[in-house]
Amino acid sequence: MSERSGHPREGSVLCVSAGPTDGRFGGAMLGDDGVLRLVADVFVGDGDALATVVALASPRSLLLSSKCPESILKLAASVSAELILVPSSHFVYKTARNRLLSLHALRLSCSGTSVSFDGVASNDRLLASLHLESIASLANIHMVGCAGALLAHVSNSVNTRETDNGGESGTDGSIVSVEALYLDTFMNLNQDCFHSLNIFCN
Repeated sequence: MSERSGHPREGSVLCVSAGPTDGRFGGAMLGDDGVLRLVADVFVGDGDALATVVALASPRSLLLSSKCPESILKLAASVSAELILVPSSHFVYKTARNRLLSLHALRLSCSGTSVSFDGVASNDRLLASLHLESIASLANIHMVGCAGALLAHVSNSVNTRETDNGGESGTDGSIVSVEALYLDTFMNLNQDCFHSLNIFCN
C-alpha cells in the first residue's frame, strides 16, 4: 500500500463503508497532520482490502455507519480503536459530495485558476470538482460517502467544542490538503478493462 505523501500519522480518524449488495469498500481518513486521505472503492473480496487499510491506519477512532454490515462490525471489534457509530444519512452520496466539494482546502488549491466551458466561466465548486477528480474519482460512491460522514463528524465535534467554550460555531479549518491513499495489492478495473479482458457481468 502506498500514498502520495508519507505514512499517515497515528491518531487518525478512519471512516470505512462497504456495500452489502455491490461488494465494494471505500474509505476516508483524517490524520493529525491535517491531511484528508481518500481510499477509492475496491471489491472487498475476503476482507483483505478493509483489513489492510485498518492495519495501515492504526486509527485512534473508527467511524462507521449505524447500519453498516455485520462483517465490518466484526472487524471493528478486533481493532483497538474507539468505535463511533454515526447516522447512515451522513453517508448519502449527494450530501457527502457537497461537503467534500465545500472543503476550504480544495478551493484554496484552485485559487487563481480559471476555466471556461463554451464561454461560461467556471465557479468555485466546478474547479473544486475538477481538482478532486485529479486526486480520486467522484464515481467512488463509498469513498465519497465516507469522506462526507467524516467531515460531518469533525465539523460537529468542532462546533460542540466551540459552543462549550462560549465561542461561535464554525466549520473545521484543520484540513490542509486532500490526497489519495492507494492499495498497491488491489487494482481497480473500469468497464473498458472488463471488455478488453472479455469479462462480462450478467
